[in-house]
Parts: sequence; C-alpha cells; structure tokens
Amino acid sequence: MRWLVAACWLSLGLTGAASFAGALWPFELITHFTPHLAVASLLLAGAAVWSCVWTPALAAGLALALAVSGLLGVRTVPISAHDGPGLTVLWANVWKRPLAADQTLAFARKRGADVVIFGESPYDSGSLAAAGGADYPYTYDLAQDIAGLPSTITVLSRIELLNPAARIPPENDKRPMAEFGVEINGSRVAVGAVHAFKPSFPRRLRQRNATIESATSQVNGAYLLVGDFNATMWTPALRDSGLRRAGHPLFESTWITLWPLIGLAIDHAFVGDGLTVSQYEVGPYLGSDHRALLLRVHPR
Repeated sequence: MRWLVAACWLSLGLTGAASFAGALWPFELITHFTPHLAVASLLLAGAAVWSCVWTPALAAGLALALAVSGLLGVRTVPISAHDGPGLTVLWANVWKRPLAADQTLAFARKRGADVVIFGESPYDSGSLAAAGGADYPYTYDLAQDIAGLPSTITVLSRIELLNPAARIPPENDKRPMAEFGVEINGSRVAVGAVHAFKPSFPRRLRQRNATIESATSQVNGAYLLVGDFNATMWTPALRDSGLRRAGHPLFESTWITLWPLIGLAIDHAFVGDGLTVSQYEVGPYLGSDHRALLLRVHPR
C-alpha cells in the first residue's frame, strides 16, 4: 500500500513540474514523457480507488488531468486523399551507421520517394547518389560544427533542387537548416530540414530552442519542414509554436526504436497552409536508433 501512495504523489509531483516549470531544464525533460505520465496516472488512480485510499487517488486523478491538458493543443493536418501531382519526401536520422543508410535508401527507392533527406549520414551525397544509381541525380550536403558538435544533413532528389543553401546562419549557437525548393506541376514547394541539439543540459536546451524557433518561423505557405527536433510535441518549444504537424499517430515513437513503450516521437514534419498531406507513415526499423518519416504533400 505504501508504494501505491508514494507512486500517486510522485505522479502528481512529476506532472506538476512538467506543467508549471516545463520550459526550464531539467523540468523540460519531463514534458517529453507526458503521454507516459498520463497512462501511469490513470492506472494509479484506478488502483488507489480500488484500494479505497482516497487522497492518493485524488492526487493521481489531478496528475492525470494535468498530463491530459499537456497533450492538448497540438495541431495536426488530416490525411486526405489526393490524386494530383505531389512530392514524396523521406526524412531519416541514420545515426552515422552505414547499414542504416543503405537500408533506408533502399526503403526510400522501394516506396518511390522523390526526395530523401538524411541526418547524420556516414556518407556524403555523392556516395549515396552512386548507391542509388540513376534514381537521385540531384544532391546537396550541409555539414555543420556548432559548439564542437558536428552534424550533417544530406539531400538526394529525383527532381532538380532549386537554390539549395544553409538557411539559418549559426550565430548564437543555432544550427543552420538545409533549405531548397522543388517545382511540382508549375508550383514551387519549399523544403527545410533541421537537426536540433539534444537538451542534455541548460545551455543545450537554449540552443535547441533557438534552432527550433528559427526553423519553424519559416513554415508558411507551400513549405515543408522535416527533421530531428530532439523534442516531442508536448514540450513548450513545439507545443506553443502553433505549427501544423503532418501525420498521425502522435504517439508512435521515432527514437529508441527497439523499445516502443518508452520511445519518443522527436522526428517531425510540419507543413504550411499552402500544402495538403495525402500520406504519412513512420517507417520500420532500418538499423538506426531513429525511424524514418515518409510523407506525400501537394501544393494547393
């Protein structure tokens, strides 16, 4: 019985910290696990009611209410059927693993991806393009080393890349974003890709948030932003952004792929109001600690 009472109060303490101090490190780390806390609080509240310990039951119930409120407000774009011209994009953080890069590229080719964007690729785009044969003749590489933390974004495309460039300069420790355009049936679609810092301590949290703020400020019109944000949708940096997240389900993990019950959805795709989404899926395990995102968008 003691463990149940202690667990009920702990659930309230954790959800309270996430709700009222979630923008501050280390409380921000708790917000990533808001769905897990909601499920745990529900189970604890039920167990406490069954055991007739009413004050702990009330504490767990309040924790559940706080956790559920933290899940609200996420804007998603409904998947809608669309037979017209579109763009199929795959994003994957391949964790610098050659096998993961090879398997992900094979998956992208099999699924007919027009644009393949890798984070943390072990190869440059030329090597990947050679492996992809004639499928992806257009390439772009963005190598970055901010605050001693190197990162890469590698782009392969069947379609000509228009003005590929590093969109965000690295002042104030912000990581730059790879950005380019493609033309779909006479309409230009802009695509951005970002790999934000891990919020492992206070400075990294500030750097991640600055990167997210800079990248997400570009999302309007016919714009698609993909990447590893190192943040779930329940963290203040993304929950309060007002962005439209492509795809469902929200709770399917993209990181810690071998342990889905404790995994987190930290890879995302956001679209501006000039795009509709006809396909979205989280890919299978392909050798990385992240799972790929595959989606198809259409200009309005």
